Amino acid sequence: WMWLNHFQYIKDRKVVYADLGANDPIFTSNTFFLDKCLNAVGVCVEANHRFGDRYSKFRNCHYINNCLSDKVEEVEFASQRKDYSTRSGIANTNKNVNQRKARRKPESYSGTFETIKMTCTTTT
Repeated sequence: WMWLNHFQYIKDRKVVYADLGANDPIFTSNTFFLDKCLNAVGVCVEANHRFGDRYSKFRNCHYINNCLSDKVEEVEFASQRKDYSTRSGIANTNKNVNQRKARRKPESYSGTFETIKMTCTTTT
């Protein structure tokens, strides 16, 4: 669909993108097609450290392992403890992480999630 309706008309131009909150580099990616089919140039920002090796192995984008926010601040980032899980986010605000668990202290996640402290940066 993307090729037929959009990209076939800009074949001669370089495609550039920014993927913020990039998640898994293949399975849930909005930009995998751009890398592999259009040889695009991009930046992929993802806070979940588990995806780092997969980005270097399967993607062309410049991978940045960090979170973004409207202000520089330290947050607790929670991610599910299994490989390639897309359930992750800032523990006290993310709707994807079970709200009941997000309000608990990290020690009470029953081994399902791990949390790490990280400093989010801004795009400015």
